Amino acid sequence: MEKWQKLKSEVDYQNPYFKITKNLVENPSGQLMDYYFFCKPDFSIVIPKIDDSFLLVDQYRNPIERNSLEFPMGGGEKGENPLMIARRELLEETGYQAKEFQKLGQVAAAPGHSIQWSTVYLATGLDKIAKPHLDPAEIGLKTKIIKINEFEKLIKSGQIIDGPTLWAYTYYLLYFTQK
Repeated sequence: MEKWQKLKSEVDYQNPYFKITKNLVENPSGQLMDYYFFCKPDFSIVIPKIDDSFLLVDQYRNPIERNSLEFPMGGGEKGENPLMIARRELLEETGYQAKEFQKLGQVAAAPGHSIQWSTVYLATGLDKIAKPHLDPAEIGLKTKIIKINEFEKLIKSGQIIDGPTLWAYTYYLLYFTQK
């Protein structure tokens, strides 16, 4: 496979939460083009499992103007590794702490327009130790315990629509339902 060649890279737009980078690239046929992509810190997704149920968060998502039922997740701070992020996000969003985290995999969030990666963890041995500590974008977030056998019904009915939650669930299925 012939490679694309990056000739130049510059930040086209930046704010405190993300930046957009523009690369001047030459494709394998020799054409020059500008390629724009989104840069945001990597994030972790936590599948909190309590017996035969998942602990989910239900929160308003401003870009789609509706609530979204999701696994807890969030982006990293400088110097945090994916497991540190997973532990922090679980505690901040739900007030739960897990005794055990098992890494299930990593996913390129949207490789056609982003450099962001996510790491998926299964969290077990959960204990409620605090109230959630929500940032301003999470105000109104509620936790819900959903039976695992009800989870797919919520996907089919359009109540679970979040991409990262769906790919995390795919990892869960690969690890825990194969015979």
